[in-house]
Amino acid sequence: MTKSVVIYVTPSVLTPPRDTSPPVVKDVNSTPKDETTVVISWVTDEPATCKLEYGKNTQYGDTVKLEGLNTTHSVTLQGLDPNTIYHFRIAATDEAGNETVSSDNIFTTPPPKSPFSLVLHSLEWGRRSEFEGEAYGEGFGRKLIYLKGAAQNNSNATLRSVMCTMHCWSGSKLVKSEVYVYQAPILPGHVFKFEITTIDDPSVDNVTIEFADHLGRQMRVTQK
Repeated sequence: MTKSVVIYVTPSVLTPPRDTSPPVVKDVNSTPKDETTVVISWVTDEPATCKLEYGKNTQYGDTVKLEGLNTTHSVTLQGLDPNTIYHFRIAATDEAGNETVSSDNIFTTPPPKSPFSLVLHSLEWGRRSEFEGEAYGEGFGRKLIYLKGAAQNNSNATLRSVMCTMHCWSGSKLVKSEVYVYQAPILPGHVFKFEITTIDDPSVDNVTIEFADHLGRQMRVTQK
């Protein structure tokens, strides 16, 4: 009599290697919305939960925690002090519990806006020679970029002075800036004229202007 023997073999189960790599924090950006609000955004190379620590020095002091495992992250910080340097860092933890902490980053909140405002009556820019007019014929000297115009004090108080900053652009790249300060008092409703010049740069294809009061606070400007 023959007996058969059946042998059962349990297949081995391969255990995946344990995840020991922490997330990588990259593409960190800070974008001011106004003088007291800044948006911080970043990405991680794998889903992670994150927290952001921030403060006026590297001791930080305030923390914002984000819930959920994500690869794109964003935090809006409100109630900040204007014209102030802040430090922040980001801690990210993946599903396996691996954590990484970014290096220190900084952002600066914008200065407070001026209570003064202007109405822009005219504005033009172009290129000309340094010396022009009937006495000089076709002109000579260095080639200049100029920006000139007229603006009205639209406030209820006298402006002590106005800082006019001309920005010269090549596409989206800022090539250079030039500052002109109108130093005479400007009564409410009064119009003042300005002209700013700088040495020509052939790459410049657009010119813009910003106005600030005597304390350097950016002024609101409307077009007439």
